[in-house]
Amino acid sequence: KNKLTMQGLSLLSFIFLLLTVLLSVNCQTTNSFQKNALIALNQATNGQNWSPNKWDLSTDPCEDSWYGVQCNNGNVYTVSVQSNNLSGYLPSNISDLGSLQFLYLSKNSISGIIPPEIGKLTQLQQLGLDENEFIGSIPDLSNLQSLQNLFLQNNKLNGTLDTIGTLKNLVYFYISNNMVSGTISEAIGDLFYLQQIGIDQNKLTGTVPSGFGSKQNYLQSFYIQNNDLTGSFPTVQSLCSIENCYAEGNHFSCPITPQDCCGVKNCY
Repeated sequence: KNKLTMQGLSLLSFIFLLLTVLLSVNCQTTNSFQKNALIALNQATNGQNWSPNKWDLSTDPCEDSWYGVQCNNGNVYTVSVQSNNLSGYLPSNISDLGSLQFLYLSKNSISGIIPPEIGKLTQLQQLGLDENEFIGSIPDLSNLQSLQNLFLQNNKLNGTLDTIGTLKNLVYFYISNNMVSGTISEAIGDLFYLQQIGIDQNKLTGTVPSGFGSKQNYLQSFYIQNNDLTGSFPTVQSLCSIENCYAEGNHFSCPITPQDCCGVKNCY
């Protein structure tokens, strides 16, 4: 009987130890550099005015589950604070969030430039800074080779798309309704995994790369309307037949074959 009791106590002790280990993994305190980076983000974006959700800076981001923050072993891998009345600017030490995979600050009022240090977040898979008031050019993102989703639409960005063609795993890219100029590189047209691209409502010039519609595995949406694009339009059947293809409001050369491909009704 005593032997059975001891076995039972040993089993309970093992279960308790296992639960303690599991809880310590999920509730580990935040890496100090990463916590400081989150505090800097909060302060730079006027955290006292965030609404409806705020961060209590006297607590721990991972242990106390700050709004929109997700962690693994004390490392922050998600920051998603959307539609929460953020203003101010994005601090340069955002790069201290070295384990970050998902960053969404969409639908706020953040202004200033997108800091070049964001290009150091090499584990980043999804970046959403859309519907803010960012100015300046897109920083060099060529080191973000895991990046799949990039949402920058509805800001006040200028500069060029030069860095985008280096993102070989890009699936969704939107920078609609900005002031981006320059050309669309052949490298962007050759992005194999690209499924949706929205570069409409900008100041892009030059021709449309012939790779669109033929070099992608599964292109679903193609928005390039209302730019200053010229030359021949790549009227490959695979591009003309996709569900969402809009290219009107440019200055493409005649003829457009088949007629009305991607909504292009006029040619020059």
